[in-house]
Amino acid sequence: MKKIFLIITCLMLVSVFFVSAFDTVEVRPNKFAEETFKMTKVPVHYKEGWNIIPLSTTYFSIYDGEDYNDPAAMQQWRRSWKFMYLPLSNNYIGFRDLGDEVKFSGVADLNELQREMHNNYNSEMLMNLAGHWAYFTEDIIVNHYVEPNRLEDAPNANYKAGWNFIVVPIEMSTGEYGFGDCDFDKIFHWDTNAQNWAAKNTEQMKNMVGQGFAVHTENACSLGNEGAGAPPAIPN
Repeated sequence: MKKIFLIITCLMLVSVFFVSAFDTVEVRPNKFAEETFKMTKVPVHYKEGWNIIPLSTTYFSIYDGEDYNDPAAMQQWRRSWKFMYLPLSNNYIGFRDLGDEVKFSGVADLNELQREMHNNYNSEMLMNLAGHWAYFTEDIIVNHYVEPNRLEDAPNANYKAGWNFIVVPIEMSTGEYGFGDCDFDKIFHWDTNAQNWAAKNTEQMKNMVGQGFAVHTENACSLGNEGAGAPPAIPN
């Protein structure tokens, strides 16, 4: 069951409404920690129905306890169906943890789910920025906690050609983490209120922190720090 909890922790978070300002708070990672850490609090209102949440909580963290999150919301969060998109096969696999039983869809067991996850998201940055589906039976608010400047000097996330799911990080809105050489020809935001896709552009996308997107690229590309680019050409 500990392995299931690790997978659930690894398969969490964010996608529903844009928050224009975020508070910095003191967080104690667990009850045994002696120190607290400053983190950015990102509250997200998930809606009844389908939501795109982060594949990993390495970037968008979740902490238990009434000081951090409502226990009823955490119960809904853990027991929801979650479906991971597999770019390599253009398919979904999923699971639902009911506490005393775990149900799977598209895979036979936990080992196969872990194997598919690592085959399709084989770098930390891909895991940090990737999104996947979760179905909630009621509206919930979940507080996520982000380490300040978490993506400063972070490596690029390398995407294969085709469709990819992305949850927008804070640093993308500030310009600290950009689109790299990715030229997305299709960008769709999942509107949780309408439960439908809405076409967007990169300018709109980068300011929708915590929101889930499906993006399409014709060629493999790297999302990340864009840098200064090439210098001007020599004059004729």
